[in-house]
Amino acid sequence: MRVAIIGAGIAGLSCAHELEKYGITPVIYERNSYIGEQISHVAAVLDIVHRPVRDFIKYIKVEYDIQINPLNICKELVHYSPGKTTVLKGNFGYFLKRGKEQDDLKVQIYNQLKGSKVLFNTYGDYKTLSKEYDYVVIATGNNLFTEEIGCWKYLYRAFERGALILGNFNPTALHMYLNRDYCKNGYAYMIPFDKERAFVTLIVSDVNEKEVEHYWHVFKSVEDITYPILEEFNVASQIRCQFLSSKMSNLCLEF
Repeated sequence: MRVAIIGAGIAGLSCAHELEKYGITPVIYERNSYIGEQISHVAAVLDIVHRPVRDFIKYIKVEYDIQINPLNICKELVHYSPGKTTVLKGNFGYFLKRGKEQDDLKVQIYNQLKGSKVLFNTYGDYKTLSKEYDYVVIATGNNLFTEEIGCWKYLYRAFERGALILGNFNPTALHMYLNRDYCKNGYAYMIPFDKERAFVTLIVSDVNEKEVEHYWHVFKSVEDITYPILEEFNVASQIRCQFLSSKMSNLCLEF
């Protein structure tokens, strides 16, 4: 069986890893020149989000034989809302490194592939590939092809504004911010890389792109985010739902 995967992200690499168990060695088409993320940041994987799974890292290892080494264990949640701050302590999940480094989540999965080939700097077109392969897996995570084939619908648009900051941090603490004055129906959070560096981001919805900078400054002012900034970024995020149907019988979707 010949399988092509479009996208060497988490979904595409995990799909390749699973196919290898059944003796199928897919070819992965990746338009970038690297595995990982353009922006270095930290993601939180919380047990409460993955219920009934109680330990995400252990579950991935047992069920899929993928070994993930987390950056840290999340042992403290600090929640900020207007006029109130709540601190919870316990084992809430894990922090995962995202970027281009060897401990990035995608790189970790990539390093566990046994034979799948990644074609870097290569654009994969599903129409062309569907004629060359028995199955094509679209794992781009965006609307590059899915909108065209009717498997994508926009719910609303959100913008992400963030920064890498310097300071004195607890590397096991996740800070969450909810306040409609600066994030509308979105949220903000801060997760440390280590004791000296942290990643802070604001995800604001129901605004236009020109307003994002204003809400970013409101967020920093209200929550007293005055740390020195090493690097800043802006991302336009499409929040969406997918309808997993296709007129092409050999086309699969992964998100």
